[in-house]
Amino acid sequence: MANFSARKFMSRSLILLLLTYINTFFTCHGSSVLQSVCSQTKDPSLCLAVLGSDSRSRSARLAQLAQIAIDMAEYEAIGTKGKIHGLLMAAKDPKSKSLYENCENMYLDALAALGIAPDYLARRRYGDLGAQGVLVRDNVGRCGSLLLVVKPPFAKEIREVEILGDSIAVISQDLSRGRIVD
Repeated sequence: MANFSARKFMSRSLILLLLTYINTFFTCHGSSVLQSVCSQTKDPSLCLAVLGSDSRSRSARLAQLAQIAIDMAEYEAIGTKGKIHGLLMAAKDPKSKSLYENCENMYLDALAALGIAPDYLARRRYGDLGAQGVLVRDNVGRCGSLLLVVKPPFAKEIREVEILGDSIAVISQDLSRGRIVD
């Protein structure tokens, strides 16, 4: 009877150990994907902070990470565009109005790119996906440069959308090269 209990205990321990190992392997694999992508962006530490803030990204494969980046960028861009629109409506002088109008248009272009990005991802059109990521990064970056004059209170959000666009471009390159493809 004691021999049976010892075997049962050993079996359960072995299963628990195996499950822990498997969980660690998949968690580390996902984290390495995130680290690999972010290390190729213009600001790796910001990328890790932003993309890593979504718990799904730590265990995501490459295509999943692309969708997470698209979702995060779109959510943040919608909010930031709203803030820019508020500044546009409150602006009194023509120069400020023009500045905010240009930025709002850049965000509209970025949002349009983010709107079609999931389709390109689903169809494995990675070149087109990368182009959308670059469009997001560049338009949002130009808006951020324009707004440096007025130092908007949402500069952090601008940088976050810009780095998410950059990460989409990096992921699309990795996917098209067949790196870490899921």
